[in-house]
Amino acid sequence: MVIVKHNTICASMPRPKSDITGLSIMIAVRTTLPLREEFKRLGGATWLRRFLAHSLEKHREETKSLDKP
Repeated sequence: MVIVKHNTICASMPRPKSDITGLSIMIAVRTTLPLREEFKRLGGATWLRRFLAHSLEKHREETKSLDKP
């Protein structure tokens, strides 16, 4: 189960101005304790943000290469 919650105010960690969009999105996942510990070991939210940013960039590059003749 994944819960996505939209907030207009981000009360968590401050972000660089380039990352601030005015809309904060929270993602919650039900998991087991060992998976939660692994998530924390990998770096938690910081690791997840970097992972998602890399995945998005890779997807954009693949899409661009498919669009070129």
